Amino acid sequence: MTRSSDPNAGGPDHVARATRQMRDHSHHRAVEIADDVLRNALRASRHSLPVRAHPPHDHVHVSDRVLVSTLRRRIDDALDTAAVGAVYLRVTPQEVLEELTVELVVRYGEVLLEVADRVRSIARSVLAEILGPPAARVGVEVTTTHVHVSDVTVGDPHLVDPRDP
Repeated sequence: MTRSSDPNAGGPDHVARATRQMRDHSHHRAVEIADDVLRNALRASRHSLPVRAHPPHDHVHVSDRVLVSTLRRRIDDALDTAAVGAVYLRVTPQEVLEELTVELVVRYGEVLLEVADRVRSIARSVLAEILGPPAARVGVEVTTTHVHVSDVTVGDPHLVDPRDP
């Protein structure tokens, strides 16, 4: 592509000429390279955190992505007036789930405490199903569950993107 000191030089011809130069300048092996890039991208692993199941199955590890996607699906399926915006897990270096935060988008007019209590119940159920019920111990193991309402909408919360302004 040629360069001019004046970006407006040539008017519409300038754009047409640049387009032609880009189309004419292709490497004869570009398809091979593109295939290699795509193949490597598809083969690349995505990192996830292992989360240890509760005793006596604490030798089992579950991907944090499994927990997040299951929580999101179950909460969204159970609630018509609220939707999951995000799910955050805090996992200790020993791979124990220490904290769970669920951000919600809730339809205007809903009683937020009732929605939050329902989400906590669903989250407890999902975690017990996937990680097993926490074992009773002499020491108390505390797992905190936060439910945070990040947005309120008048429409269907399942159709709202919480990142929209």
